[in-house]
Amino acid sequence: MIISRSYRGDGSFTGYNDIPGDRRVGQSYGRRGKREPLRGSRILDAQMKRDARIQRTARSKTVKRAVRTTFVMLFCFLIIALLLFFFAKVVLVVREVNFVGLSAYEETEILESGILPVRGFVYGIDKARIKSALTLHFPYIKLVYINRKLPSILELSVEEESPVYYIRACGEYFLVTNDLRVVDCVPDKAALDESGYREIRLPAVTRAISGRPLAFEGEIATGYIKNIIQLVEQSPIFDRVTTLVADDKFDIVLICDDIYRICLGDTSEAAVKMMVAAKILEDELFTPDVGAMIDVRNPKQARVIMGNH
Repeated sequence: MIISRSYRGDGSFTGYNDIPGDRRVGQSYGRRGKREPLRGSRILDAQMKRDARIQRTARSKTVKRAVRTTFVMLFCFLIIALLLFFFAKVVLVVREVNFVGLSAYEETEILESGILPVRGFVYGIDKARIKSALTLHFPYIKLVYINRKLPSILELSVEEESPVYYIRACGEYFLVTNDLRVVDCVPDKAALDESGYREIRLPAVTRAISGRPLAFEGEIATGYIKNIIQLVEQSPIFDRVTTLVADDKFDIVLICDDIYRICLGDTSEAAVKMMVAAKILEDELFTPDVGAMIDVRNPKQARVIMGNH
Protein backbone atom coordinates (compact mmCIF):
# COMPACT_ATOMS: atom_id res chain seq x y z
CA MET A 1 0.00 0.00 0.00
CA ILE A 2 1.36 3.44 -1.07
CA ILE A 3 0.65 6.46 1.12
CA SER A 4 1.05 10.06 -0.05
CA ARG A 5 1.02 13.21 2.05
CA SER A 6 1.34 16.99 1.38
CA TYR A 7 3.90 19.12 3.11
CA ARG A 8 3.24 22.70 4.15
CA GLY A 9 5.82 25.35 4.46
CA ASP A 10 5.38 25.51 8.26
CA GLY A 11 6.67 21.94 8.56
CA SER A 12 3.29 20.19 8.96
CA PHE A 13 1.68 17.64 6.82
CA THR A 14 -1.74 18.25 5.41
CA GLY A 15 -2.94 14.65 5.70
CA TYR A 16 -2.60 11.13 4.58
CA ASN A 17 -4.20 9.71 1.51
CA ASP A 18 -4.28 6.17 0.36
CA ILE A 19 -3.94 5.29 -3.17
CA PRO A 20 -7.28 5.30 -4.91
CA GLY A 21 -9.11 2.12 -4.21
CA ASP A 22 -7.62 1.77 -0.72
CA ARG A 23 -9.10 3.24 2.45
CA ARG A 24 -7.60 6.24 4.20
CA VAL A 25 -5.22 5.69 7.04
CA GLY A 26 -6.81 8.52 9.06
CA GLN A 27 -10.14 6.73 9.21
CA SER A 28 -10.62 4.17 12.00
CA TYR A 29 -14.17 3.00 11.91
CA GLY A 30 -13.41 -0.05 13.85
CA ARG A 31 -11.77 1.61 16.89
CA ARG A 32 -14.67 3.77 18.08
CA GLY A 33 -17.11 0.93 17.43
CA LYS A 34 -15.06 -1.37 19.61
CA ARG A 35 -14.73 1.14 22.49
CA GLU A 36 -18.44 1.89 22.78
CA PRO A 37 -19.55 -1.69 23.82
CA LEU A 38 -16.67 -1.90 26.30
CA ARG A 39 -17.71 1.33 27.95
CA GLY A 40 -21.36 0.20 28.12
CA SER A 41 -20.43 -3.09 29.77
CA ARG A 42 -18.39 -1.22 32.39
CA ILE A 43 -21.31 1.05 33.16
CA LEU A 44 -23.60 -1.99 33.47
CA ASP A 45 -21.15 -3.74 35.79
CA ALA A 46 -20.86 -0.66 37.95
CA GLN A 47 -24.63 -0.31 38.12
CA MET A 48 -25.04 -4.00 39.10
CA LYS A 49 -22.39 -3.64 41.78
CA ARG A 50 -24.11 -0.52 43.09
CA ASP A 51 -27.48 -2.34 43.17
CA ALA A 52 -25.93 -5.32 44.93
CA ARG A 53 -24.32 -2.99 47.47
CA ILE A 54 -27.68 -1.28 48.05
CA GLN A 55 -29.37 -4.65 48.51
CA ARG A 56 -26.69 -5.80 50.95
CA THR A 57 -27.07 -2.59 52.89
CA ALA A 58 -30.87 -3.00 52.99
CA ARG A 59 -30.57 -6.63 54.13
CA SER A 60 -28.06 -5.65 56.78
CA LYS A 61 -30.39 -2.96 58.08
CA THR A 62 -33.32 -5.41 58.09
CA VAL A 63 -31.32 -8.00 60.02
CA LYS A 64 -30.09 -5.41 62.50
CA ARG A 65 -33.62 -4.11 62.95
CA ALA A 66 -34.95 -7.67 63.53
CA VAL A 67 -32.16 -8.44 66.03
CA ARG A 68 -32.78 -5.17 67.84
CA THR A 69 -36.56 -5.83 67.96
CA THR A 70 -36.04 -9.39 69.20
CA PHE A 71 -33.63 -8.22 71.89
CA VAL A 72 -36.06 -5.55 73.06
CA MET A 73 -38.93 -8.07 73.16
CA LEU A 74 -36.85 -10.60 75.11
CA PHE A 75 -35.72 -7.94 77.51
CA CYS A 76 -39.31 -6.80 78.07
CA PHE A 77 -40.45 -10.40 78.52
CA LEU A 78 -37.69 -10.98 81.08
CA ILE A 79 -38.64 -7.87 83.00
CA ILE A 80 -42.33 -8.88 83.01
CA ALA A 81 -41.45 -12.45 84.10
CA LEU A 82 -39.31 -11.14 86.96
CA LEU A 83 -42.07 -8.80 88.07
CA LEU A 84 -44.63 -11.61 88.00
CA PHE A 85 -42.24 -13.89 89.90
CA PHE A 86 -41.66 -11.39 92.67
CA PHE A 87 -45.36 -10.59 92.74
CA ALA A 88 -46.23 -14.28 93.14
CA LYS A 89 -43.60 -14.76 95.85
CA VAL A 90 -45.00 -11.85 97.80
CA VAL A 91 -48.74 -12.26 97.20
CA LEU A 92 -49.41 -15.92 96.32
CA VAL A 93 -48.30 -17.46 99.62
CA VAL A 94 -50.27 -19.67 101.99
CA ARG A 95 -51.47 -17.51 104.87
CA GLU A 96 -54.61 -19.41 105.84
CA VAL A 97 -55.57 -23.10 105.94
CA ASN A 98 -59.21 -24.19 106.18
CA PHE A 99 -60.37 -27.72 107.01
CA VAL A 100 -63.65 -29.26 105.89
CA GLY A 101 -64.91 -32.53 107.42
CA LEU A 102 -62.23 -32.78 110.12
CA SER A 103 -63.39 -34.13 113.48
CA ALA A 104 -60.91 -36.77 114.65
CA TYR A 105 -58.10 -34.25 115.17
CA GLU A 106 -57.66 -30.63 116.16
CA GLU A 107 -56.75 -28.20 113.39
CA THR A 108 -53.88 -26.77 115.45
CA GLU A 109 -52.47 -30.28 115.87
CA ILE A 110 -52.21 -30.71 112.11
CA LEU A 111 -50.85 -27.20 111.52
CA GLU A 112 -48.16 -27.66 114.18
CA SER A 113 -47.02 -30.93 112.59
CA GLY A 114 -45.22 -28.99 109.86
CA ILE A 115 -46.76 -31.04 107.06
CA LEU A 116 -48.65 -28.12 105.53
CA PRO A 117 -46.54 -25.43 103.82
CA VAL A 118 -47.76 -22.38 105.71
CA ARG A 119 -46.09 -19.26 104.26
CA GLY A 120 -45.09 -21.31 101.26
CA PHE A 121 -45.78 -20.57 97.61
CA VAL A 122 -49.36 -21.55 96.75
CA TYR A 123 -48.41 -23.26 93.51
CA GLY A 124 -45.27 -24.80 94.97
CA ILE A 125 -47.01 -27.31 97.23
CA ASP A 126 -46.66 -31.03 96.57
CA LYS A 127 -50.18 -32.41 96.91
CA ALA A 128 -49.14 -36.07 96.74
CA ARG A 129 -46.57 -35.62 99.51
CA ILE A 130 -49.05 -33.78 101.74
CA LYS A 131 -51.72 -36.45 101.30
CA SER A 132 -49.28 -39.26 102.04
CA ALA A 133 -47.89 -37.52 105.11
CA LEU A 134 -51.32 -36.65 106.52
CA THR A 135 -52.69 -40.20 106.18
CA LEU A 136 -49.51 -41.57 107.79
CA HIS A 137 -49.29 -39.20 110.76
CA PHE A 138 -53.04 -38.84 111.19
CA PRO A 139 -54.37 -42.34 110.30
CA TYR A 140 -58.05 -41.54 110.85
CA ILE A 141 -57.79 -39.37 107.75
CA LYS A 142 -58.57 -41.57 104.76
CA LEU A 143 -58.58 -39.09 101.88
CA VAL A 144 -57.60 -35.45 101.46
CA TYR A 145 -58.65 -33.13 98.65
CA ILE A 146 -56.54 -29.96 98.44
CA ASN A 147 -57.96 -26.84 96.81
CA ARG A 148 -56.24 -23.51 96.28
CA LYS A 149 -58.28 -20.38 96.82
CA LEU A 150 -56.26 -17.49 95.52
CA PRO A 151 -54.49 -15.53 96.57
CA SER A 152 -53.51 -17.11 99.91
CA ILE A 153 -56.02 -19.71 101.16
CA LEU A 154 -55.50 -23.48 101.19
CA GLU A 155 -58.63 -25.57 101.75
CA LEU A 156 -58.41 -29.23 102.78
CA SER A 157 -61.51 -31.38 102.38
CA VAL A 158 -60.99 -34.39 104.63
CA GLU A 159 -62.66 -37.80 104.50
CA GLU A 160 -62.15 -39.70 107.75
CA GLU A 161 -62.16 -43.40 108.59
CA SER A 162 -64.71 -45.00 110.91
CA PRO A 163 -63.14 -48.39 111.70
CA VAL A 164 -65.32 -51.13 113.19
CA TYR A 165 -62.78 -53.98 113.20
CA TYR A 166 -59.68 -54.89 115.13
CA ILE A 167 -57.02 -57.59 114.79
CA ARG A 168 -54.42 -59.12 117.03
CA ALA A 169 -50.93 -59.05 115.55
CA CYS A 170 -47.45 -59.16 117.07
CA GLY A 171 -48.97 -59.37 120.54
CA GLU A 172 -50.92 -56.12 120.13
CA TYR A 173 -54.38 -55.05 119.00
CA PHE A 174 -54.88 -52.78 116.03
CA LEU A 175 -57.92 -51.00 114.70
CA VAL A 176 -58.30 -51.65 110.98
CA THR A 177 -60.66 -50.46 108.28
CA ASN A 178 -62.68 -52.61 105.90
CA ASP A 179 -59.87 -52.27 103.33
CA LEU A 180 -57.34 -53.61 105.90
CA ARG A 181 -55.67 -50.30 106.61
CA VAL A 182 -54.32 -49.80 110.13
CA VAL A 183 -55.75 -46.84 112.02
CA ASP A 184 -54.58 -47.16 115.61
CA CYS A 185 -52.96 -49.42 118.17
CA VAL A 186 -55.04 -50.17 121.26
CA PRO A 187 -53.53 -52.13 124.17
CA ASP A 188 -56.81 -53.08 125.88
CA LYS A 189 -58.95 -55.73 124.17
CA ALA A 190 -61.75 -55.35 126.72
CA ALA A 191 -62.08 -51.66 125.80
CA LEU A 192 -62.40 -52.63 122.16
CA ASP A 193 -65.13 -55.18 122.88
CA GLU A 194 -67.03 -52.74 125.05
CA SER A 195 -66.86 -50.12 122.31
CA GLY A 196 -68.53 -52.50 119.88
CA TYR A 197 -65.57 -53.21 117.61
CA ARG A 198 -65.62 -56.55 115.78
CA GLU A 199 -62.62 -58.85 115.72
CA ILE A 200 -61.19 -60.16 112.45
CA ARG A 201 -58.88 -63.16 112.46
CA LEU A 202 -56.56 -62.99 109.51
CA PRO A 203 -53.55 -64.88 108.10
CA ALA A 204 -50.20 -64.19 109.77
CA VAL A 205 -49.47 -60.46 109.75
CA THR A 206 -45.84 -59.34 109.44
CA ARG A 207 -46.29 -55.58 109.63
CA ALA A 208 -48.92 -53.25 111.04
CA ILE A 209 -48.15 -49.53 110.71
CA SER A 210 -50.73 -46.88 111.50
CA GLY A 211 -51.91 -45.20 108.33
CA ARG A 212 -50.74 -48.02 106.06
CA PRO A 213 -52.24 -51.35 104.86
CA LEU A 214 -51.44 -54.57 106.65
CA ALA A 215 -48.57 -56.70 105.34
CA PHE A 216 -49.03 -60.48 105.41
CA GLU A 217 -46.61 -63.37 105.52
CA GLY A 218 -45.89 -64.73 102.07
CA GLU A 219 -47.74 -63.69 98.94
CA ILE A 220 -51.30 -63.93 100.21
CA ALA A 221 -54.07 -62.54 98.04
CA THR A 222 -56.27 -60.52 100.37
CA GLY A 223 -59.05 -59.94 97.86
CA TYR A 224 -61.25 -62.63 99.41
CA ILE A 225 -60.96 -60.93 102.83
CA LYS A 226 -62.11 -57.56 101.52
CA ASN A 227 -64.86 -59.30 99.56
CA ILE A 228 -66.27 -61.19 102.55
CA ILE A 229 -66.08 -58.05 104.73
CA GLN A 230 -68.16 -56.17 102.18
CA LEU A 231 -70.70 -58.99 101.94
CA VAL A 232 -70.97 -59.26 105.74
CA GLU A 233 -71.58 -55.51 106.04
CA GLN A 234 -74.42 -55.82 103.51
CA SER A 235 -75.98 -58.89 105.14
CA PRO A 236 -78.96 -58.88 107.56
CA ILE A 237 -76.84 -60.41 110.36
CA PHE A 238 -74.11 -57.74 110.34
CA ASP A 239 -75.29 -56.16 113.59
CA ARG A 240 -74.99 -59.52 115.35
CA VAL A 241 -71.52 -60.41 114.08
CA THR A 242 -68.87 -60.15 116.79
CA THR A 243 -66.01 -62.03 115.12
CA LEU A 244 -65.07 -62.78 111.53
CA VAL A 245 -62.68 -65.69 111.07
CA ALA A 246 -61.03 -65.32 107.66
CA ASP A 247 -57.59 -66.87 108.13
CA ASP A 248 -58.51 -69.62 105.64
CA LYS A 249 -60.27 -68.61 102.42
CA PHE A 250 -61.97 -72.04 102.23
CA ASP A 251 -63.20 -72.08 105.84
CA ILE A 252 -64.71 -68.70 106.65
CA VAL A 253 -66.66 -68.51 109.91
CA LEU A 254 -68.90 -65.84 111.46
CA ILE A 255 -69.49 -65.72 115.18
CA CYS A 256 -72.72 -63.96 116.11
CA ASP A 257 -73.65 -62.77 119.61
CA ASP A 258 -70.44 -64.47 120.80
CA ILE A 259 -72.19 -67.89 120.90
CA TYR A 260 -73.48 -68.75 117.41
CA ARG A 261 -70.93 -70.13 114.98
CA ILE A 262 -71.90 -69.83 111.32
CA CYS A 263 -69.78 -71.85 108.89
CA LEU A 264 -69.74 -70.31 105.42
CA GLY A 265 -66.95 -72.29 103.78
CA ASP A 266 -65.60 -70.28 100.85
CA THR A 267 -66.96 -66.99 99.52
CA SER A 268 -69.13 -68.54 96.80
CA GLU A 269 -72.82 -67.67 97.34
CA ALA A 270 -71.80 -65.98 100.60
CA ALA A 271 -74.71 -63.53 100.44
CA VAL A 272 -77.21 -66.39 100.09
CA LYS A 273 -75.54 -68.34 102.90
CA MET A 274 -75.77 -65.40 105.30
CA MET A 275 -79.39 -64.80 104.37
CA VAL A 276 -80.20 -68.44 105.21
CA ALA A 277 -78.29 -68.12 108.49
CA ALA A 278 -80.26 -64.97 109.36
CA LYS A 279 -83.55 -66.84 108.82
CA ILE A 280 -82.36 -69.69 111.01
CA LEU A 281 -81.34 -67.32 113.81
CA GLU A 282 -84.85 -65.88 113.86
CA ASP A 283 -86.18 -69.20 115.16
CA GLU A 284 -87.31 -69.14 118.79
CA LEU A 285 -85.20 -72.22 119.35
CA PHE A 286 -82.14 -69.99 119.80
CA THR A 287 -81.82 -68.53 123.28
CA PRO A 288 -79.10 -66.21 124.59
CA ASP A 289 -77.61 -68.84 126.89
CA VAL A 290 -77.42 -71.72 124.43
CA GLY A 291 -74.89 -71.68 121.64
CA ALA A 292 -75.17 -73.37 118.27
CA MET A 293 -73.22 -74.23 115.16
CA ILE A 294 -75.00 -73.34 111.92
CA ASP A 295 -73.51 -74.96 108.84
CA VAL A 296 -74.58 -73.18 105.66
CA ARG A 297 -71.72 -74.24 103.42
CA ASN A 298 -74.46 -75.77 101.32
CA PRO A 299 -77.29 -73.24 101.70
CA LYS A 300 -79.82 -75.72 100.31
CA GLN A 301 -79.03 -78.23 103.05
CA ALA A 302 -78.27 -76.10 106.11
CA ARG A 303 -77.55 -77.92 109.36
CA VAL A 304 -77.85 -76.76 112.94
CA ILE A 305 -76.09 -78.32 115.91
CA MET A 306 -77.17 -76.98 119.27
CA GLY A 307 -74.76 -76.53 122.15
CA ASN A 308 -71.71 -74.39 122.83
CA HIS A 309 -68.82 -74.94 120.41
